[in-house]
Amino acid sequence: MSCEQDEIIQEFLIEAFESLDQLDQDFVALESNPSDTETLNKIFRAIHTIKGTCGFLGLQTLEAVAHIGESLLDELRSGQILVTPDIATALLEMVDAIRVILTNIERTGAEGDDTFASLRATLQALKDGEAVSLVTSDPVSAESGAAEELTASSVVEGSQESATITENIATETSAQVSEVAVSTGEPVQDLANHDLIAEILASPDFQQDDTEDEKEQAIITHDVALEEKAEDSDSLPV
Repeated sequence: MSCEQDEIIQEFLIEAFESLDQLDQDFVALESNPSDTETLNKIFRAIHTIKGTCGFLGLQTLEAVAHIGESLLDELRSGQILVTPDIATALLEMVDAIRVILTNIERTGAEGDDTFASLRATLQALKDGEAVSLVTSDPVSAESGAAEELTASSVVEGSQESATITENIATETSAQVSEVAVSTGEPVQDLANHDLIAEILASPDFQQDDTEDEKEQAIITHDVALEEKAEDSDSLPV
């Protein structure tokens, strides 16, 4: 970089930072009176000047950000679209992005790696009259949210399935107890403790922690116990 170009960039930085300081005040005024055409024109001219100088100096990222902001401001000052809170927020973010790029140039001589693609896309969408969300999506958070939703859904489905299995076991148990009671002539309460069975079936450990194989094994074990008890009853003296 030649000394002459370096001097031009330094002058550009001074003027650009001064413009940004004024823009902060102009945006405060615009928020108070969104239909203030004079304030819109002042903001437009400041961004237009920054964009034009960027093209001369070869600052491509800064030029791209300023260009789309200028286009949106041109639509606003011509009355094609109206200032909304979303538009005001996006324009303030544009000013912040320009300040970041200028600071990088001042410190390192380069614009930096960030191209502000998301911001430029938002400004373009607002210019085109599209509704946009100004909250930047975090892929990791989105995936976590989807995983949490899937987990919650699985828990609900698992709970429903466990409830169905519990109901089926209770029905089968009741039928088996009644059958054994009829065949042996023994009172039902002597062959099975309904309260105990209900407590076991309703326990969180049985409904939530057991795997399908463990539940099936529990059913088989319970059936065998009933059959053994029935056989014992058959062997009792009448």
